[in-house]
Amino acid sequence: MRIRRVTCVLVLVLLGSVAAVAQIPPAPPPAMPRGLVDSKPAVSDGYVLFSPILSGTTYLIRNDGRVVHTWSSELTGTAMYLLPNGNLLRGARDPDILHFLFGGVTGILQEIDWSGDVVWERRLGDAKRVLHHDLEPLPNGNLLALAWELKTPEQAIAAGRRPEAVPEMGLMSEYVIEIEPVRPRGGKIVWEWHIWDHLVQDHAPEALHYGDPAEHPGLLDLNVGAGAPPVSEEE
Repeated sequence: MRIRRVTCVLVLVLLGSVAAVAQIPPAPPPAMPRGLVDSKPAVSDGYVLFSPILSGTTYLIRNDGRVVHTWSSELTGTAMYLLPNGNLLRGARDPDILHFLFGGVTGILQEIDWSGDVVWERRLGDAKRVLHHDLEPLPNGNLLALAWELKTPEQAIAAGRRPEAVPEMGLMSEYVIEIEPVRPRGGKIVWEWHIWDHLVQDHAPEALHYGDPAEHPGLLDLNVGAGAPPVSEEE
C-alpha cells in the first residue's frame, strides 16, 4: 500500500513536470550582431550621423564604429544634420500631433548644442498642416523644410480629383517652406511653394486645373495613381 502511494506521487510529480515543460516558450532566435560588422576600403572618409527609428538618441560615429558623441532627447527624430558649429539640426515628432498617422511626421525643428541643450526650436503643426521628413540648412542661415497641408474632400473634388479616390479625411498636399530662425524659439517663414498651386487634371472639365497632363510637364496630375487597384487588408 505504501509503495502504491509513492508511485502515485511520483506519477503526479512527473505529469506536473511534463505540463510545466510544455508551457515553456521556444527559445528566441539568436540576436543580431551589434557594433561594426563590416568595413571595406571603399568606405568614405569622415563620420556617420544617424538615429535609429523611433529613437530619441542621435549618434555620431567613426568609420571604425567608435561612438564619438550622442545627443539624447525625449522626442523621436527623423532627418538630421551636423552644422559647422558642431550643433545638431533635426526634425522631431511632436507628441501633440497624433491625428496625422503617416510615417515621417515631425512637427518640430530643433537645433541642439554639443552639451544637449536645445538652443533653437520652431514648431509647425495643427489640425491642417504638419512638418514631415527632411529639412535642409541653407548657406544664409535659413533652412528649407517639407510640410503637408490637408485639403478637405470638397476642396479635392473641386480641384478635379476623382471622387472615388478621395480619402474620408481629404488629401495631404505637399509644400516647401524657407524658415528664418528667430532664437531661441520661433522662426519667420520667408518663402513657401505649394504644389496645390501647380496642378493639372483631365477628369472633370467643369473643375479647376482642367487640361491635358501631357501638355503640362511642369504641373502635377492630380489624379496620378488615382486609378490604382485598392489594397486589400491582407496586403
